[in-house]
Amino acid sequence: MTADWYPGIRSFCTHWSHAPMLQQTFASMEQTFAADQDGCIDAAKSIVECACQVIIENLDDPTSPHRPQEENPDFGRWLSAAVRVLDLGEVRDEAFKKLVSQHHKLTATLGDLRNKAGNLSHGKDGFITKLSAHHRRAALLADDAIVTFLHEAYLEREP
Repeated sequence: MTADWYPGIRSFCTHWSHAPMLQQTFASMEQTFAADQDGCIDAAKSIVECACQVIIENLDDPTSPHRPQEENPDFGRWLSAAVRVLDLGEVRDEAFKKLVSQHHKLTATLGDLRNKAGNLSHGKDGFITKLSAHHRRAALLADDAIVTFLHEAYLEREP
């Protein structure tokens, strides 16, 4: 596997090169991905959450905020808020609305995968079998699709 599997994540992280925690998370993702370690799933999921937070922070209207109000919002709430801030649901095309809905389902599934398979989150049994390269690749491709979707929409609206 190569870095060609996550061009959208790379582009997002390059655009926000001045964000130190994002850069550290990206470096962790690249390192664990290159070493065929399941930790890349945790890092990639964290980058999706970071993308949502960065977009909300930069585009949210303080008079009508979309930012989740919970202390620890779940993954899906961050994506929903980012989609609302970007006005991605405000289209007449039903097919595109379905596509956006599928991103929400993908996000929920990725959160579940990270919770169950990511070896850096929630503590794991030390004898659990490592995932296959195909599992890691599928997770990274899905994370990359979401980051690309959000980042490209953000670039179209960038203040």
